[in-house]
Amino acid sequence: MKIYFDCGTEDSYGFYDGHKVLDGILTKANYPHEAHLYPGVHGWDFAKQHIDQSLLFHWKAFNGN
Repeated sequence: MKIYFDCGTEDSYGFYDGHKVLDGILTKANYPHEAHLYPGVHGWDFAKQHIDQSLLFHWKAFNGN
């Protein structure tokens, strides 16, 4: 399984706390993953700014990279 997740550092829902915990758990377990914290809040503008990175990750995963 390949894992990618990102989150805004000003997310009003507090998702960045869970992001940091999950990233730490996966890193400690040496599980390959991509986790990114970007400046911004939770919403469509954030998603539009970072969709390219997410789609590239998934494109590579589906192509066996």
